Amino acid sequence: MKKAIIITLLAITTLSTYSFGDMNNDDITSQLEMLKKQIAMLEAKLKTNTKTIKKVNKLVKKNKKKIKNGYKNKKLGIKKRTVMDWGKVIYVFFQLMSLTSVAGFLYDHNKVALFIALSLNLISTVLKIGVKNIFAAELFAASLVADLHLIPAFIYLEIKNDLLAAYAMAIGATIANTVTLILSFIELAKTKSDLE
Repeated sequence: MKKAIIITLLAITTLSTYSFGDMNNDDITSQLEMLKKQIAMLEAKLKTNTKTIKKVNKLVKKNKKKIKNGYKNKKLGIKKRTVMDWGKVIYVFFQLMSLTSVAGFLYDHNKVALFIALSLNLISTVLKIGVKNIFAAELFAASLVADLHLIPAFIYLEIKNDLLAAYAMAIGATIANTVTLILSFIELAKTKSDLE
């Protein structure tokens, strides 16, 4: 469509500069032949420009993923820009807070410390729902194990006032939280090495 419009405009502008009144048929025929040659040259240029545009579009599509992800590409000279992942910061924060709160309960045997540890661990578990990481299932399972240790520990301490049973369950939650943290750090190291 664009090609037809360009050719038509070119023919109209070229023909409008000539006055055919004082020309004979041979002159008009030669002028039209010259116009046909000019149109053919313009069509050839248009085809070359179209091919060049198609090549550029193919290169852009080919390198779009690399450009979007920010990987190093020697041809384009793009360097990866590191940005902090705030989702991982919050996730690891609650995981560490949960572990340290359980450790605080093991040191002080306080009901409030156990309740805080349970609350932080539940938040940490909720943050793991729907995560699609390498160890997502293992992290979620370990967090559930810690929850299922801290909930009975709090019940034993609050209702039965059995400190020894609550202490034993809190040790189990500490081990589960430690396993979760180790898996988290392995996963962080793995994703970091994949980006480089």
